[in-house]
Amino acid sequence: FNTTIAQIYKQRHSTFGALGNITIHELLTHCSGLPRIPAELMNIMKHDLNNPYNLISKDDVWQYLLSNPTIGVKKYSYSNFGYGLLSIIIEDVYSQSYNTILKSKIFDVLHMDSSSINPQQNNSKLIIQGYNNLNVHTPVWQDNALSGAGAMISTLDDFIKFINAHFVPNPLNEILASQFVVQSKQ
Repeated sequence: FNTTIAQIYKQRHSTFGALGNITIHELLTHCSGLPRIPAELMNIMKHDLNNPYNLISKDDVWQYLLSNPTIGVKKYSYSNFGYGLLSIIIEDVYSQSYNTILKSKIFDVLHMDSSSINPQQNNSKLIIQGYNNLNVHTPVWQDNALSGAGAMISTLDDFIKFINAHFVPNPLNEILASQFVVQSKQ
């Protein structure tokens, strides 16, 4: 978990500036110094408030990362963007879509048949209608780049399967258990 962004992409740290020093652990624990959503991406998102994440591309994400050589203080600060970046990194490491990876590594293993990143792949009758602040129907948000920031949809039954996977013997137990080991500071 101490692998840095620069190490993953086998580029020199100076290519990314301070961003290259961000570790996977820092992204996972919201301690990377990255903002919740960068202002540059918010400017893109505001053009479609009914489906804002649909407008952001991976090119937009990398343009932000490479043009902003500094980051905030590395302390806890919730970052949707950090989790979106994690999903991009996972896609690049596995050379597959985030949905395909989740499906093969988690959904299929746990028989979570009603879970995906793509709402079209699920039974649309299971999706609850969303509303905006004016009580007007809104579409299910689509995502092109930051899927790890919350694009997964699921059912309560599938979510229970995921929770049970932490407590009932199955192929993912060892992997899941290792993710929650607390490291003491010495």
